[in-house]
Amino acid sequence: MATRIVLGASMASTMLVAMPEPARADAFLEKPGEGKIILLSTFDRADQYWTRDGRLIPISAYSKFSLSAFTEYGVDANTTMIGRAEIGRLDDVSGIEAQGAGAIGVRRLLFDGGALRVAAQAVVSAGAGLEGMPFRATGAALDVRLAIARTFSLAQRSAFIEVSAGPRVVTGDGRGLRLDATFGLKPAEKWLLLFQSFNRFNEAGPFGDRTRAHKLQASVIYDVAEKWSLIGGVFTTVAARAERRQQGLLAGAQRRF
Repeated sequence: MATRIVLGASMASTMLVAMPEPARADAFLEKPGEGKIILLSTFDRADQYWTRDGRLIPISAYSKFSLSAFTEYGVDANTTMIGRAEIGRLDDVSGIEAQGAGAIGVRRLLFDGGALRVAAQAVVSAGAGLEGMPFRATGAALDVRLAIARTFSLAQRSAFIEVSAGPRVVTGDGRGLRLDATFGLKPAEKWLLLFQSFNRFNEAGPFGDRTRAHKLQASVIYDVAEKWSLIGGVFTTVAARAERRQQGLLAGAQRRF
């Protein structure tokens, strides 16, 4: 449940504006005929649980390791196709089980104001494991979002802020809401720092209650070559209701094509 780069999501990154050392954000589109592939490994664990009244209590240890592949491809100047697949291993009090899931979607630019842009995104996913699915779910989910992003300069460095929100509908589960925010900064030509907040509301939790959870993530993307980048980061749940307190690490690579 923790993999969202770009997460959400995610770490999907595309150029913002034509400026030196451009920052990147997923509210923007891939150029026609171009794209990227992100390969990511994520490990998260939890040994505490937030009760409905906000208290932290100990629980049996939970851990998950996953490998995911995320791709984007520019169909035309205003449309980008999105795909994702994930396999993982979940280990908790119920035992060890393998998980696998896939997703496909589209992102469409709605408004281009230069430094200010607006995009809509819809993603359909199926199987257990992907972010957006309830705990151990095997059905299908639809995640619809509206994203607004603004680029600017901070201490003469390229930066951006992006906010995205929308409902997530799951078969047999009803509807939840996602609200995410990302701040990106390029402190040097080859480096991109990302500070993100992922927020889930009114979703089915691991113990039957309706949950909310607020997670913070910090990550870095380093360009090792013209088309290759390395990714690393950490995350933790800072507040929640009827949900585990998760924390973990992520690492991977990105290739543009």
